[in-house]
Amino acid sequence: MATAILSILWPDEFTVYDVRVCSELSGFDILDNVGSFDKKWERYCEYCDAVRAAVPHKESLRDKDRYLWARNVIRQLNEDIETGFHRKKGE
Repeated sequence: MATAILSILWPDEFTVYDVRVCSELSGFDILDNVGSFDKKWERYCEYCDAVRAAVPHKESLRDKDRYLWARNVIRQLNEDIETGFHRKKGE
C-alpha cells in the first residue's frame, strides 16, 4: 500500500512493489521476509533499479512498472488461452 501511495505522489522516484512486476524480473521475493526496515529499503531500491533497467524506453518509473505489469498480464492470458484456461492444481 505504501509503495502505491508513494508512486502516485512521486511517479519518477517510486514504483509499486507488485507480484506481477516481480515475476517479470528475476530475484525479487516478498520484502517481508528480508528482515529489518533498512534491509527492506535496500532491497526495494534494488527493485526500483531493476524496473528502470528492464524498461528503458519509458520515462517515469511508474510507467515502467505499468508496462511490466501489463506484459505479465498478456503473458498469463496467452498461457491461459493455450491451456484452455485449465490450470494445474496449486497454481
